[in-house]
Amino acid sequence: ILSDLWFGCDEKRLLLRLDFRAGVNPKAVLNNIEIRLVSSRPQARSIRLFPPEPGVKTAVEDILEAGCPYDMLGAAPGADVEFVLELRIRGGKPSNVPSLMPLQLQVPGKDPHKINWQV
Repeated sequence: ILSDLWFGCDEKRLLLRLDFRAGVNPKAVLNNIEIRLVSSRPQARSIRLFPPEPGVKTAVEDILEAGCPYDMLGAAPGADVEFVLELRIRGGKPSNVPSLMPLQLQVPGKDPHKINWQV
């Protein structure tokens, strides 16, 4: 159902953008799916991005955008974060994105000029 996953960060949040495959109606799909950010570093956590749990900010149109505060991940500036997204369609088994290796980033410090996006 997804074509691309983009992630980046600002001073306070891990930012995610999920692009859907052509022909997929995001709002219809999201009525039947739960999306979690599952981190393995710096601490093992599972945070519901959609429907969003308190503290997570989301927006949905043709894409899904989500912002997860670093403190929900137990991550301080300079910490390495590893995570996958877990997608679970109602009644189905979860699948991870990416499926083989977790995504990685380092929580930035206060200098906004050192913040990068990754694909």
